[in-house]
Amino acid sequence: MKRSSEKKILVFHQTASQGKTQEMKELLQTSGINVNICNRDGVTALHLAASCRKFGAMRILLYHQGIRPNACDKRGKTALHLAVSAGYLAGIKQLRRQPGIDINIQDEDGRTPLHDAVESRRTDRIKVLEALLETPGINVNVNDNYQRTALSWAVEFRYRDIALIIISSSNVSEDIQNSTMLHRVSQWGDTTIMQALANQNDTSFNAQDPHGRTPLHYASALGFHDIVEIILRTKPNLSLRDRAGKAAVELAADNRHEKAFVQLLQAEPATSISGLHDPILQWLQNDLAIIQNDTSIMLLQWATSEGWIDVATLLLRTNYRHYYYIRSKMASHRGLGRRIKKMIKRLARNGIDLESMDDIYSVTLLLLARKEGNHNMVMLLLEEQVVLKMKSRFKRLKSPKRNEPLPDWDSRLNTGVLSTIEETEEG
Repeated sequence: MKRSSEKKILVFHQTASQGKTQEMKELLQTSGINVNICNRDGVTALHLAASCRKFGAMRILLYHQGIRPNACDKRGKTALHLAVSAGYLAGIKQLRRQPGIDINIQDEDGRTPLHDAVESRRTDRIKVLEALLETPGINVNVNDNYQRTALSWAVEFRYRDIALIIISSSNVSEDIQNSTMLHRVSQWGDTTIMQALANQNDTSFNAQDPHGRTPLHYASALGFHDIVEIILRTKPNLSLRDRAGKAAVELAADNRHEKAFVQLLQAEPATSISGLHDPILQWLQNDLAIIQNDTSIMLLQWATSEGWIDVATLLLRTNYRHYYYIRSKMASHRGLGRRIKKMIKRLARNGIDLESMDDIYSVTLLLLARKEGNHNMVMLLLEEQVVLKMKSRFKRLKSPKRNEPLPDWDSRLNTGVLSTIEETEEG
């Protein structure tokens, strides 16, 4: 490029960056300079006017015949990118009305003006964002070279206000390879944004990413129980499994997230409980102390109905002392209140005086096992709880007379308890 040409370009660009509109007009009319001429960095006069917030210069350039509003510099940036980065609201509105403007144009990093608006730290970025979102043809689902949308960056940077504006403006779809915004939010745990996405009545809660995981899988694995609750309200498919063959409830159990685990089992226990024996047993063996009373009740009920003797044994040995809380919960859940009272009275008539609260709780479980029709669990309870807790008291109340053979205490007690159960159920 000749030195004289370089000087002409420099003068033209200076008038644009300084907003000298009269000089710009004279140069365009008399010198025959190309309105789109750029310097060595690919920067045009329109780039400079936009970044320097010179409305008059922008207006002259945009009205000039042959102007290319989508011209890019060496970084792939257009005048619109620069106006957004400068927070120049008037310039943005002027550019978005320009015929042929590409509102979704991407720079060399794949970033659109919307991406730049999201990452701007300017105080007026909300107004800039709204101006872009009001432009016809705006696509909020464009991915940059990192396969990220503007919304996904907003969520990652914890820009909640920006994320909610984008969500409310348009339908948010996939980032890439069926990994939706729901997948990302479920990993970051923002309940406000997740609720906003759920309010769109989006059906992609069952969408599986390349790992076969749904948003519910991620929320369950990470223990975001508030996110799990929001997703469950949309009635997702709880039986979906990831590539490792895991359902969401199994991931919650594997990672010992009790609240999420209970939420998932309560949502659909009939289909969710199959295959959970091993993770639950491992959970209890490694960290039994974190299991709360209400979870203990639920696990005992399922262990009883499923015949998981090893799981029930662990729970019984550790949690049987929570009598007042557990008995009231179990009685209300199963409707066993009157039956428990009958049981206590009839056992007393058979010589088994249940003075201990622990004994009464044991009988409550025993009645539940009998109601579920699980003989193995009934025998387990007799061996683990009722016999061990009441044998000494039974011997004291039912001592044999002199010269009589010693009775088979265990057999006698088992028979008495089981017959009492049958009487209670028939009554």
